[in-house]
Amino acid sequence: LAGYLAARKNEEGILRWRISQGHEMGRPSLMEIEAEKSADAIHAIRVGGASVPVSAGEMEVPPASV
Repeated sequence: LAGYLAARKNEEGILRWRISQGHEMGRPSLMEIEAEKSADAIHAIRVGGASVPVSAGEMEVPPASV
């Protein structure tokens, strides 16, 4: 999302957004995202914040046969 938003802004530097979701469902999350942009290129994306896990899982991938 940070890359998408930064690509559409006519600004350079470190662009920041705060995203809040899940409050009505009882699983509030507050995410902070930022993109580092100069000369119409995005050089870095950072994501951080707090969230509530709702599930977990594992995936087993069988070895490829030759």
